[in-house]
Amino acid sequence: MTLMTIGLFLLSHLDVGTSTLTSSLYLLILGLGLGSTMQVLVLAVQNAVHYRVLGAATSGVTLFRGIGGSLGAAVFGAIFSARLASQLKHLLTGSVAGQVSGGGRLTGSQVARLPPAARTIYEHAYVHALQPVFLAAAGVALVAFALAWLLPERPLREAAATSRGLDDGLAVP
Repeated sequence: MTLMTIGLFLLSHLDVGTSTLTSSLYLLILGLGLGSTMQVLVLAVQNAVHYRVLGAATSGVTLFRGIGGSLGAAVFGAIFSARLASQLKHLLTGSVAGQVSGGGRLTGSQVARLPPAARTIYEHAYVHALQPVFLAAAGVALVAFALAWLLPERPLREAAATSRGLDDGLAVP
């Protein structure tokens, strides 16, 4: 969780001039943190429930992860869209404003075809619109980190260690 929070915080510092190597390093830190967290949380849930409800508990984790991802995408997408529209409104004036239409929704090829002045304005607005998204996500990750300390520590089950062969592996625990 610490790596994930640090990665999100670092991503909030991206700018138009940030190198691909630097942004890749930030994403690597985020990915290492996220990847290290996901399976540990599934294992913690599986270890905390009785074998009879193991499947339901695992699918519950998957369900709530999907709901959280959907809500997160919606909330962070709304923050980004509002911030981008605000940034563009403040930055675009006169003849440049007419060259960026569609409420700021441009594809990469459309941005590439903009005149240099309009492209620079759009790129800066886009990057600055991402900063609060990554900061908010880092805040959520920090809260999750704090909540993780409240999880009770339980020893892992040792059912696999007591197995005597294939018959035990195929039997109901």
